[in-house]
Amino acid sequence: MKRLLVLSGKGGTGKTTVSSSFIEFAQARAIADCDVDAPNLHLITKMEVKPEVSDFMGAEKAVINPEKCIGCGQCAEYCRFGAVKSCGEVYQIQDYACEGCGICEYVCPQSAVIMKDDVAGRQELYKGETVFSTAALKMGRGNSGKLVTAVKLAMLKAAPETELAVVDGSPGIGCPVIASMSGMDLVLIVAEPSVSGKNDLERLIKTAESFQMKMGVCVNKWNTSPEKTEEIEEWCNVQGIPFMGKIPYDKEVLKAVNAGKSVAGVDCPARTALLQIYQNVRNELKYNKNKKEIIVMKIVVAAMGKEVAGHFGHCENFIFFETEENKIVAENSVPNPGHRPGFLPNFLADHGAEVIISGGMGGGAVDIFNERGVEVIVGAQGDAAAAVEAYLKGELISTGSICHEHEHAHECGEH
Repeated sequence: MKRLLVLSGKGGTGKTTVSSSFIEFAQARAIADCDVDAPNLHLITKMEVKPEVSDFMGAEKAVINPEKCIGCGQCAEYCRFGAVKSCGEVYQIQDYACEGCGICEYVCPQSAVIMKDDVAGRQELYKGETVFSTAALKMGRGNSGKLVTAVKLAMLKAAPETELAVVDGSPGIGCPVIASMSGMDLVLIVAEPSVSGKNDLERLIKTAESFQMKMGVCVNKWNTSPEKTEEIEEWCNVQGIPFMGKIPYDKEVLKAVNAGKSVAGVDCPARTALLQIYQNVRNELKYNKNKKEIIVMKIVVAAMGKEVAGHFGHCENFIFFETEENKIVAENSVPNPGHRPGFLPNFLADHGAEVIISGGMGGGAVDIFNERGVEVIVGAQGDAAAAVEAYLKGELISTGSICHEHEHAHECGEH
């Protein structure tokens, strides 16, 4: 299964219009909307089955017990975010303003403040003939990169045998964009022909290049500025980035979008251009319709010799397992290169890790892996190869065993 990610340097360039058209052209059966801050692919990709719904738990937020609060105001005095407000004789936390720092809990003389896990979003997985994974992050919540990783992995795990997976990513260059890139075969960037559009394109390409992503570029509404479109195309040629094509401004696109339909089903100039771009993308992916795609995955185990290490940063070596069609085909052990803040997670991600298995791991390392799109499995033990085989069978579930002890902070990858 080839994996295509569609991105843009800013919102409103037509990224989802391109994604939805490609989904229909390819009859894609594996789809994900990773724009978790403002998902909209569901408006066009309508599913007949009911979704599997789950809460996405983000960072902790403060809650004040009004029965214990004596109204002393210390929590409000120390809160630098203005999240604590007076409500009669007691105080309350303003949900959207709270950053979860915990200072109010620390200074409260009555222990009236507690930190609770916050439901930061909602994840949905539609499983029918087509698998569609999507999610929505609540306003003002963080950890968008972590939610993007969850959306993408849910699609990949549930996807039927199919030729192409299409992922509609987030605009910009932030955490959700970075998290969506991992494991993709090609990133198609949709640009607009303007000064700011070219600048946004260059920033996004620079970000993608740092992760060694294979890229292509197309320009939407090119005839609104032919000169700037030509400039973008020439720049791509100089940079050695394939220019996939250009889409004209077309009022039929507006009608299709307003009707909740894909442009792929409308006979218009924009559809013709999109189909040509789609074919160019297929060629770039070296997409062979008659050849069965071999599913390849690189799984890394933090180990003590051949056994799963109890702590990620304490391990003696990392074992890289190459897998094909859910079977181990090769393994290679690499000594632990030593710890520097944030180094080990990035070291493993840079070497192609898609899954990391360990006994325990620090929260800082988990966050970096999530941002890099690497699935984290903690709580494992025993033989490393057996743990990988259990994962491939769907029998190894992460326990969420996070190291909190101060003495393990540096070893486990904390900042």
